[in-house]
Amino acid sequence: MRLGEILSLKWEQVDLTQGYLTIIHTKNGKQRKIPINDAVRYVLERRPKNDINVFTRNGEAIISIRTAFERALKKAGIGHCRFHDLRHTFATRLILSGVSLPVVKELLGHSTILTTMRYSHPTPESKIDAVKRLESAEVVKDRHYMDTIQVSREGQIYVTHSD
Repeated sequence: MRLGEILSLKWEQVDLTQGYLTIIHTKNGKQRKIPINDAVRYVLERRPKNDINVFTRNGEAIISIRTAFERALKKAGIGHCRFHDLRHTFATRLILSGVSLPVVKELLGHSTILTTMRYSHPTPESKIDAVKRLESAEVVKDRHYMDTIQVSREGQIYVTHSD
């Protein structure tokens, strides 16, 4: 979620029974439902529910987390990081774990896949893993890895198979 969506979250938007949050005021103006995992449920179940907003301090809605966020970064030994960078980390980790781009797009509330692609950053390890997948048993079994594209002297293109 965007920081503004988190800070303006109201209890009426939280459904712990069904396990989702309804985000009403979004950047693109379209309402979206976000499923919650056990970690989010744990945090929400422990928040006081006597205020309208989910995140309050002394009964007032929290409007900034800058100091707390900077303190948390320092304690964790993390250098420069903006809160918004967490959305990029979220997208990247989902993609690396095999979640499809359309699902990530919906979770982030993007209008287009192109925007979502800007949020996903392949790691060097993920690129190595991608190339190694070509050596898997399924690829070798189909023997398509040996197909070769060749060009004749006349300029015709043809494929030779390794059968």
